[in-house]
Amino acid sequence: MLDKHSVAFHGNANNNLRSKLLLNRAGIKVLAIRANDYDVVPNYFGVNTLNPRKLIGSVVYANHASSGSVAQSPHTLMQTQEQWKKNMDEGPGKGRNIIQKGFNKVDTNLEKIVKSVANYLP
Repeated sequence: MLDKHSVAFHGNANNNLRSKLLLNRAGIKVLAIRANDYDVVPNYFGVNTLNPRKLIGSVVYANHASSGSVAQSPHTLMQTQEQWKKNMDEGPGKGRNIIQKGFNKVDTNLEKIVKSVANYLP
């Protein structure tokens, strides 16, 4: 029996809706699903969003997921968007390129206009 098991997904490449259904049938509890808004793995490979901001951001920051510093990768560490943005500005690594700087400026202005919804469970 698997009903004594539980899982938490962090930057997962599987589709969350499909996984929840399968795990529920097996009696496995999903504790949390967490991913950075710009993590290419869950957004593209897991097909977990249709949000254009997240999809565009995933492409813009894909190089950090594949070859960036650990602190600046949107995939490697589980950190809040605020922590990740701080690491992008002040942390070790290569920082933002010109395209990422432009995207960040637009995204920061959008955040002021539109209330952001957290992409993780408390």
